[in-house]
Amino acid sequence: MFDFKLMPRLKNIGSAQLYRPTAGQDDQWPNLDPLLSTKTIDWDLIAQQCAAGGRPGRRTRAVTDAGA
Repeated sequence: MFDFKLMPRLKNIGSAQLYRPTAGQDDQWPNLDPLLSTKTIDWDLIAQQCAAGGRPGRRTRAVTDAGA
């Protein structure tokens, strides 16, 4: 409509610590290395919480859709 694109924004990106999707893939995101924690996402825990109860929220659905 107005021919411009919106970019996502993370507040306080400099102090954020993001979990790695899996271990051993450090070379895939060299520019994100300063932001990535040494910890990895616990996909099993997310699946348990998703299966344990109720209607999943937006984040749970997004993680599940991402391949958890």
